[in-house]
Amino acid sequence: MKINIKPICKSSRLYKNNTAPVFIRLTQGRKVSMISTGVAVNPAHWDMEQNCIGDECPQRGELQQKVDAKMEWVNRQIAKLELLELDVTLDVITGNKFYCG
Repeated sequence: MKINIKPICKSSRLYKNNTAPVFIRLTQGRKVSMISTGVAVNPAHWDMEQNCIGDECPQRGELQQKVDAKMEWVNRQIAKLELLELDVTLDVITGNKFYCG
């Protein structure tokens, strides 16, 4: 089953410095998992339409690079599982289930 991958800014979870964490949201069927990117941005600097950090963010380049690196990591994990002909599930990608081969 296909896994949808999308970066999101969790503006409902504001930190004291008025920033919100950015997660990678994985959706498979009706199941949803989140992976932290380690990035936090001001929600006003998040582009909801493009699902990325907006141009007005002063540290856009550095922060967007971290988000992109985490997205690439997730895509590599999926590619590895497909190459090994293993089940590609959210539990395996997020580390909640391991295969011993």
